[in-house]
Amino acid sequence: MSTLESTPAAASLRAGIQRCDITPPVGMYARTWGAADHDQAEGVHLPITATAIALLPREGGESRLLLAVDWPGVWDVSNELLSSALLPLVDGDQSRLLMMGSHTHGAGLYYRDRWELPGGDLIPAYLEQSRDSILAAAKEALVQAEKTDATITWAYGRCSLASNRDVNES
Repeated sequence: MSTLESTPAAASLRAGIQRCDITPPVGMYARTWGAADHDQAEGVHLPITATAIALLPREGGESRLLLAVDWPGVWDVSNELLSSALLPLVDGDQSRLLMMGSHTHGAGLYYRDRWELPGGDLIPAYLEQSRDSILAAAKEALVQAEKTDATITWAYGRCSLASNRDVNES
């Protein structure tokens, strides 16, 4: 039985993509997990990245900017910093900017209330550095999109794998 519920749709457009490294420094507050036995990062297991994707109509028009960040989320101060930097790239139109976090527990939570915790003093500078790197990546994605034709396709599907997690003992 096929899981595809619709005929794939397609769009021709221009697209650009750029990734940047935003790995936090060792020693920064990094507790995102209740079972952790320490508050500060003791090393780097894998890099933390941000990916900017710019989408433009082929015949001119308004750009769209998608940002995926390897953080638990884009909230609080990280949202303020990133929005203020990225919104000018889409003429201040919030509907043309989509930012999301991967919900990783490998990066810290950067709320202001954590700045007073061990290693929290490193958070503000880290966020500013991340903002600058992400802004540069977004600008490069827009430059690439000006000259790169692309076709995207999508469809709706479904999967019943693990959809019923209740054990039926009958």
